[in-house]
Amino acid sequence: MISKKGEEKLDELREELLKFGRYVQTLYSKSKVAFIERNEHHARDVLYSTSIIDTFQLNIERKVVIVGGTLILTGKNLRFVTMAAKLADEMMHIGKQCLMISKYSMELLKEPPIGFYNSMTKISTLVDEMINNSVKNINSLSIGIAEQMCSKFNKVYSLLESIEKEITETMVQNPAISPQGVKLINLLKIFGIIASASMSLTECSVFIETGEYYRCTGSEFFKIDS
Repeated sequence: MISKKGEEKLDELREELLKFGRYVQTLYSKSKVAFIERNEHHARDVLYSTSIIDTFQLNIERKVVIVGGTLILTGKNLRFVTMAAKLADEMMHIGKQCLMISKYSMELLKEPPIGFYNSMTKISTLVDEMINNSVKNINSLSIGIAEQMCSKFNKVYSLLESIEKEITETMVQNPAISPQGVKLINLLKIFGIIASASMSLTECSVFIETGEYYRCTGSEFFKIDS
């Protein structure tokens, strides 16, 4: 039986994780606008957020140590505290990738656009939906949402391959656009990294809630037999 004070410490850790998740959501939204709409203001705003990302992660790590060292935990509470640092690490990873999106966006502002607007918008929107759903699942798990995320994850990687191929073929035909093309390909890889981190967040959330391991393979989200 956890004391009232112990429950309050667990709630504080949950709230800090949710705050971090919502902050990362906002960062991604701004970096997406910076890239798609060539918005320098949003790009700079995201680039100034490095210290905030680091502070969130450090605060969560401290809370994990305090809670884990002072409370005797079992079941879901134990799983939550055990996985909290990993959740924070994945959020930090997404935040750092948002910084990279904004960095490339600033560089692309100096050069004329070379197209691929619809394709890049589509993939960035899918990743946006994945981040939002992963944060929802931390707050209130839905296996249905997790399954939808897995399907989106598969779509993201299919799009990554097709868009990269299209950009590469265009660069071969028109070498003058290679600097912009290379940056777009690097951005595609970043979107893939964020999608992977979002999927990992949801896999952690499912484990915390159910005590069972689920993985997204292909477009299927299934339980791994232990």
